[in-house]
Amino acid sequence: VCAGIAGAVTAAAFILRRSHPAAPAAWVCFAAALLPTSVSSQAGLVFAQDHYAYLSSLSLAPLAAAAALASRRAWKKNSPGSGLAPFGLVLVVLLLLARLSWRQAGIWRDSISLWSHAVQADPSSARAHANLAIALMAAGRVEEAAEHCQPRIEIRPGDESARQSLETARSRLAWFRSAPAQYHNNLAVELSQSGLISEAIASLRQSLQIDPKQPLTHINFGLVLQGRGRVSEAIRHYEAALKLEPRNPEARYNLDACWALLGKSEARRLKDARR
Repeated sequence: VCAGIAGAVTAAAFILRRSHPAAPAAWVCFAAALLPTSVSSQAGLVFAQDHYAYLSSLSLAPLAAAAALASRRAWKKNSPGSGLAPFGLVLVVLLLLARLSWRQAGIWRDSISLWSHAVQADPSSARAHANLAIALMAAGRVEEAAEHCQPRIEIRPGDESARQSLETARSRLAWFRSAPAQYHNNLAVELSQSGLISEAIASLRQSLQIDPKQPLTHINFGLVLQGRGRVSEAIRHYEAALKLEPRNPEARYNLDACWALLGKSEARRLKDARR
């Protein structure tokens, strides 16, 4: 379908090259801006890569505006006194595009919705299945994730990236089933390093819900909270780590650093509030 639309637009631009030279010029700019990402895109993942068209679409905006203005002039010339009619049509088109954009934005709400859409659009994409499985595991939806790691999922010949993604998903699934608390703790470290702090905190909470007696998870939770300026909350996790492992040097060092950050008056107030 996409190839047919692209072919039709290219043919129309070629036909209009003499009477409306701006049309082929805008189309060439659009194609040139889109080409690098189109070449590098993985087969089966185009349904998760529509954002690559955002920048290239800027070249079409002036063309659309010029077309609307030309339509208004022609309409006004043939029907005096009704020059606003084309703008009404433009408004309808804009409202339709806004509705489609709103729906598309919902697909990008989170990783699960994005890769669910990709799998639905292309069920044969092994990489889309793998990415959906990893996203589901991060949310604790293990059985659903397992459905997307089944051996029946075939990998396209030569698609090494898809093979690696699926193997990663399967190994993570095995790890999750054998040590779910440790899995969530390590996942939280990855998320925090990627700047996804809210997701990291959610993963750390899941880890502690599964096994609250993990000194390392408490330390990692404290580090994330301390980095967000939530020092008093970080202190509670460092103290919990020290209760589980009294001689842990990292927990002790971070706890002392947090008390120093609070200052004497605030530290005294916090200690008094605990009594």
